[in-house]
Amino acid sequence: MKYEAVSFDFGRHGTRVARDRDALSFNAFFILLLVLSLVLSLVLPILALILTFILTFIFARIFMHIFVSFNIGD
Repeated sequence: MKYEAVSFDFGRHGTRVARDRDALSFNAFFILLLVLSLVLSLVLPILALILTFILTFIFARIFMHIFVSFNIGD
């Protein structure tokens, strides 16, 4: 599969991309990667925050159970 350079024509009707099928599929691949990276950059921090809160409460309950069972802090 050979990829050629994509030529842009900044003419009267805006930007036109060359009609090379390989070049267009190559561009579509990078656009897909860009969209995927943007989606992941928005979703992963939210998931990390949710997971942090869940794990915090789980470990807090575990340690409180340990402290109460050994009567630590009296």
